[in-house]
Amino acid sequence: CDPTLQFLPFLSFSKAMVAFIVFLTCLQLAVSQDCESGDAGSILQVQRHEREDMGTAFAQTPVVTETFAPPISIPDGSYSLPKKPPNENGARCVTFDMPDVPGASSMSVQLALNHTFVSDTIIFIKNHRGHVTVLKYGDTSPGGDVDLLKEYPITFITNADRPAKQMGSTAVGSVNGNSVACKMAPEQCSFKPEESDLTRVEPGTTLKDLDDLAVEPEGTWKICIGDDFGRDLGHLFQFNLWIPRFDPNIPGNGDAVGDPHIDTLQGEHYLLSKQGTFSLWELSGLDAEIQANHIRKQVPIDFKVYAHYSGHASYTKALLLLDQAANVALEITAKDCKWRSKTATGWSAVDASQELLSVPDADGDHMTGMEVDGKNHIKFLMKEAQGSWQDLGNLSVRCKPGHFLNTKLSMPQRYIHLVGGQLGGHREGKKDSQTVLMQGAAQQGRTDQEFRASKAWLDLGGSTEADFYLKSVDEQQGVISLVSTACSKSQLEEARSECEKHFGEAPGRNEVEANHFANAVESCAYDRCHGADEIAMELAAEIWHAD
Repeated sequence: CDPTLQFLPFLSFSKAMVAFIVFLTCLQLAVSQDCESGDAGSILQVQRHEREDMGTAFAQTPVVTETFAPPISIPDGSYSLPKKPPNENGARCVTFDMPDVPGASSMSVQLALNHTFVSDTIIFIKNHRGHVTVLKYGDTSPGGDVDLLKEYPITFITNADRPAKQMGSTAVGSVNGNSVACKMAPEQCSFKPEESDLTRVEPGTTLKDLDDLAVEPEGTWKICIGDDFGRDLGHLFQFNLWIPRFDPNIPGNGDAVGDPHIDTLQGEHYLLSKQGTFSLWELSGLDAEIQANHIRKQVPIDFKVYAHYSGHASYTKALLLLDQAANVALEITAKDCKWRSKTATGWSAVDASQELLSVPDADGDHMTGMEVDGKNHIKFLMKEAQGSWQDLGNLSVRCKPGHFLNTKLSMPQRYIHLVGGQLGGHREGKKDSQTVLMQGAAQQGRTDQEFRASKAWLDLGGSTEADFYLKSVDEQQGVISLVSTACSKSQLEEARSECEKHFGEAPGRNEVEANHFANAVESCAYDRCHGADEIAMELAAEIWHAD
C-alpha cells in the first residue's frame, strides 16, 4: 500500500485520515490477497465519505445507487462515428428513476467499471427533459492505453481538478502490471466533465453542464456508455448519483423590514445604508412546461422584484414585480398601499379579491403568472407538465398609507440557489459592507451597490404615478445618515421591551426560526431607538407573523 502513503504529505488532515483508513483496510486485505487489488465495497465507501472534504455539499448517501450482478457489458467498438450522443444505438444505457428530491445547484456521478482502454469510452447522462451532459467523449486524450478498474470508481464532478479528456493520458499507477487511470486516492479518481461541444453531439441536442441537471431532478433518467474502437472490453458494475439534500417541506424565508433590515434566504442579516431602487429578489433558471397535442412546450421563467427605499432611514416606499416571461407587472407604493397591474393595455387597479395575472401566449396557453390573494399576498407561479400551477414563491406585504411597507418572501428551499437580488445574498468577493455602531448595540450595514438597479423606475417598467411619488419622498442629497438620533444602552433596552410586546412570545419550533425572531426583535428595537414610531413597530410585528 505504499502508493497510497506517498500522497499523505499533500493531503489535508481529514484526507490524510481517509487515506490512513484505506491503508488499514489494505493491511487487513493483505492477509488473503494482493493489497493492490483492494476491495470494491470498502473503496467505494471511503470515497463516498471523502466527498465532503472535496468542498462539495453532497449527502454521504447517494440519491441513486444501481448495482449490476452480473455486470453490464459495454459493446466493443459499436459506438463509432457517425454515432454521437445522445444516440443510444450501439451504447449500453441504463434507465433509472430519480426520486422526489429537491433541486440543487450541483450533483455528481460515480461509475465502478472495468475497461482495458479508457480512451475508447463515451459516457453521457440524459435527464427527464432530454437535456444531456457528456461526461466523457471518446478518443480525447493521447495514448489511452490505460485501464479503469471497478475497485477504483471514477467520479464526475464539476469542481474536480482533472478534466475527463485527460483520463487516459496519464497513468497514476499500475495494478497487476497494467497502467490505471486512478488508484486509491479519491483526488485521482475525480474528473471534471467534458466541456460542451455541439460539434460532437447530434444536431438539436440540448447540452447542459452537469450541475444544471440538478435543478429539477425528479423523473426518468438514462446513463449511457459506448465504445468507439474494437479489441478492448468493458463492464459496468455500479453507479451512484449524488444531489445535495434539503427538506422540501421547510420553506426558506427572507425579508426587508423597517429601516430596512435585510434577512436573506441564505441567513445573512444586515442594515441597508442607501436610498434608491434595488433588486430585492430575482428568480430564473427554470422552465415552465406544458404538454399539448403531443408537443412539449417550454418557456424560461424570469421573475424580478424591485424595491425602492427612501428617506434618511431608507424605509421601503414601493415594490415593482415583473413577470418578464409573460410581460406583466404589479406595483404598490406607500402612498395609498394599493396594488396596480400592467399588461399590454396599460395600468389598472387590482381587485382586492383573488386575481391571477397571466397573459396567454400565441397558442392561448398560460405558462407563468402572479396571483394576487387579497391586498397582502402575491404568489409567483409557473405551469408544470401535467398542467397544474407550481408555486415558486410567496410575497407577503404589510403597508400603512403615508408611511412605508414591509415585505417577507417564502419559497421552496430547492430553488433558493437560483435566487438573485438582496434576498439571494451576497456573492463572495462582492460584499460592500460597513459596520454601523451605536452605544450598547451594533448593526452590520451595507450599501448593496451590486444590487442597485441600473435603470430608473420608469425604465424598469414602473408607472409614471409611482415614479413621481418616489421622487417626492427621496432625500435630494442622496446620502443617508445611518444614525439619526442618539441611542443609549438603557434606551435600547426600553425599545426592545416595547417591541417584544408587539411581537409576543418567541417561537420554539427550531433554532433557525428562533434566531430569525431574535433578529426581527433587535431590528425593531434599533429602529425604535432611532426615532421609529408606534406604526413601525406594529408593521414589523405584522410582517413577522404573516403567513
